[in-house]
Amino acid sequence: MSHTYDNIILSTGVLRRNSLTQFIVVEAMNVDPDDTFTVSVFMFDWSSGSARFIRW
Repeated sequence: MSHTYDNIILSTGVLRRNSLTQFIVVEAMNVDPDDTFTVSVFMFDWSSGSARFIRW
């Protein structure tokens, strides 16, 4: 059975990071056995007080 979904945005909100952090791991999983979905992950550095997009 095929489903139709609008774009869904999920966010952890603003997270503080330890200054010694050098990398993060992001895992995404499609649990729908019938459909394939595209997932985009965006990361922003807020340490300067304003958002700076982090390229990966």
